Amino acid sequence: MINEEKTYSVVTGDIVSSSRLSNRERKHLYDVMKQGSSELRQRYPHAVPFDVDIFRGDSWQFLVSDIPNTLRTALFYRLYIRIQMKNISDTRESIGVGKISFIPETRVSEGTGPAYRISGKGLDGLKQTRMSLEFEDNTDFNSYAEILIMVIDSLVTSLTYKQALGVYGALQGWPQKDIVALWDPPISQQAVSDHLKSARWGLLEKSVEYIENNMLQRYE
Repeated sequence: MINEEKTYSVVTGDIVSSSRLSNRERKHLYDVMKQGSSELRQRYPHAVPFDVDIFRGDSWQFLVSDIPNTLRTALFYRLYIRIQMKNISDTRESIGVGKISFIPETRVSEGTGPAYRISGKGLDGLKQTRMSLEFEDNTDFNSYAEILIMVIDSLVTSLTYKQALGVYGALQGWPQKDIVALWDPPISQQAVSDHLKSARWGLLEKSVEYIENNMLQRYE
C-alpha cells in the first residue's frame, strides 16, 4: 500500500535505438526485460515491491520504496539488459524522487504523483546523456546530482561487454572471486581486476556512493 506522506523513487526508461533491432532481437529483448524484472526483485526484495512494468514494447518503469537503493537498482536493471543483450542494446533511464498519489499494484506505469511527473519529464529531456536524477523536495541536490549522474552515465555508456560484467558484480558488492563466475568459462581474479580498472570502477563507485551517502540516505 502506498503512503502518500512517504517519498519514493520512480525509475522510467526506454531502449535506445530499439527500431534497429530485428524481430528476433526484439523478442529476445522483451524476454530479457521480463527476466530482468524478476532478477531485480530477487536482488532487492525490500526496495522494489512491484514488477517492472513494460509498455509500448521498449519502455519500462518501476517503483523503489527504499530510497537509498534507488541508484543501484536503476544501474542493476540497465546493466542486466546490456549484458543479456550482449551490448547491442542499452536503455535510457530517468529517476524521479518524490511523493506518489496513487499506484495500482498490477500496473506501476499507471501511477500518479510528483515522482512520476519528474521521472517522465526527465526521460523526455534526455538528449546527450542516458540518465537523469531529480528530487522533488530538495532542489539544492539537483545541480550536484546532475553533474554526478553525467559522470556515472558516461562511464556506464562506454563499458564494453566484459567491463559491464565486472561492474555488474562489483556494483552488488561481490568479491572478485565470485565475479569470475559471470564468465563462461570463469576467468582469473586478475582478469576481473583488469576489466574493473579499465572500466574506471573506482570513479564509478565513488560517484554512486556520494549520491547514496549525501542525498539518498536522507530518505531512510
